[in-house]
Amino acid sequence: MKSRKLVALFVFLLVISNTLTYFFARNKEAGICSDNENELGGFFVSEETPANNDEALPLLREVLEIIRNYYIDEVDIKKLEEGAIRGMLETLGDPQTNFFNRESMEDMLLQVMGSYGGIGIHIANLGENVVIVSPIRSTPGEKAGLLAGDLIIEVDGENIKGLSANEVASILRGTPGEPVTLKVNREGIGELEFTITREMIELDSVYAEMLPEGIGYIYISNFDSTTGVEFSEALDRLEKENIDGLILDLRDNPGGILTEAIRVAEAIVPAGPITHVVDGDDEILDTYYSRQKKKPYPIVTLVNSYSASAAEILAGALQDNGSPLVGTKTFGKATVQNLLNLPDKMGLRYTVAKYRTPNGRNIHGEGLEPDYVIELPAFFQLPLNALPEDGGLQKGDSGEAVEILKEMLRALGYDSGYGNFFDARLETALRLFQRNNDLAPTGKFSSETHAVVCREMDDLLARSDTQLEKALAVIKGR
Repeated sequence: MKSRKLVALFVFLLVISNTLTYFFARNKEAGICSDNENELGGFFVSEETPANNDEALPLLREVLEIIRNYYIDEVDIKKLEEGAIRGMLETLGDPQTNFFNRESMEDMLLQVMGSYGGIGIHIANLGENVVIVSPIRSTPGEKAGLLAGDLIIEVDGENIKGLSANEVASILRGTPGEPVTLKVNREGIGELEFTITREMIELDSVYAEMLPEGIGYIYISNFDSTTGVEFSEALDRLEKENIDGLILDLRDNPGGILTEAIRVAEAIVPAGPITHVVDGDDEILDTYYSRQKKKPYPIVTLVNSYSASAAEILAGALQDNGSPLVGTKTFGKATVQNLLNLPDKMGLRYTVAKYRTPNGRNIHGEGLEPDYVIELPAFFQLPLNALPEDGGLQKGDSGEAVEILKEMLRALGYDSGYGNFFDARLETALRLFQRNNDLAPTGKFSSETHAVVCREMDDLLARSDTQLEKALAVIKGR
């Protein structure tokens, strides 16, 4: 079970329609991305390229010609053109409107093929920074201890401030077996460094299991080309066991293909509207409907600040139909983008519409407010991998690892003190921990102690998911 599976861009996946227009998306890079690149939320993709208009931008052409002919050094015209386009789009102040050069488009199409070499994280632009929306289940990124909310500062020693999530995703991808080093800034912790070995990332978006007392649990990591089918199969399996309630976990879900989110909604949202697509004047362009009978059991949805776009569409539809949300306010990304093919295999993505919930709520920039606001304990943010696996910490040492060790021991109930200095108080707490776990009470942090601390922290996290506990209580009427 995803007790706390720590996006928007992800793999762009094409869904063909009869108008040569596509719904494209698979979280992970634009508004929110992933190291396998993709965009958060649904958007249309057109194969048509607009006709050239030689009179459209005479001033821009004039400046380009002046630089080409009179600038002191030789210039790369392609770079000038791309820079002009990017600068123009930046003035819109819309992180979902982007220009893709040939390399970015090739990366995107590569992801459509399925798996990719990377570390398995969804990332997004946040101002001039790139933030981790969520690690993908069972990938190197998750195993290393990267968490939703981590701001990426450097990749392999290079500062990435100002780069787009697409560009960072391209850097993170690579040959399986090759290492990549990330420096991140974690709220309440500070800077952390992770060296992670790339692997082939296979993307499974749905996980399901039966919880005690007949409660079904389904976790959706993102909405890809098979999510609808995977969800229906998982729900069928649970319903055959006569579930008394369903917990739908959309935490850290950055979105994905709109039509797949609709397919999930069609399986559990009662008959009626699922979402409305509106233009800039709030005129309805399209409405998606469910014909599903109301389920005979209660449904509770888990959300957090990294639940975005298509995930918010699904959560909003459920909330408007009386199914409560538990967790923290969602991301607030509810726009539709058009992805246009440009000459020389380049592309342009721009916002063309917005989503509304069935009741007409505009959640863009606002997010969904849960019916039950529940925070996770602070120790969910502690990086297990920040502790040296070979131990090597003892009285007199100092540094980040010492501070994190103290925080972990405090979370486990030991009086380890505060600060980044390995003092007598920490030594005493460590001796007690070692005695309680059948280890030699040396007061030193060894490799054996590291393994047990990590095991105990894993157990603590698994039994301390306050949001899941509240969802269970709501279903049971407590």
